[in-house]
Amino acid sequence: MFKGFILGFLTGINVCPPFILAFSDAAFFTNILSSILYFIAFFIGTAVYFMPIP
Repeated sequence: MFKGFILGFLTGINVCPPFILAFSDAAFFTNILSSILYFIAFFIGTAVYFMPIP
């Protein structure tokens, strides 16, 4: 049963490819502030596309 739960979870999880790219980009920055600013810019840049949804 536990094996079925794990396999179902791994099948059902959807990872956003742009988020993975942003994460791998931010991992190579030399300080944490640059990574935080990168993710803030990523959030602002992608939030524009979600504004028409409501």
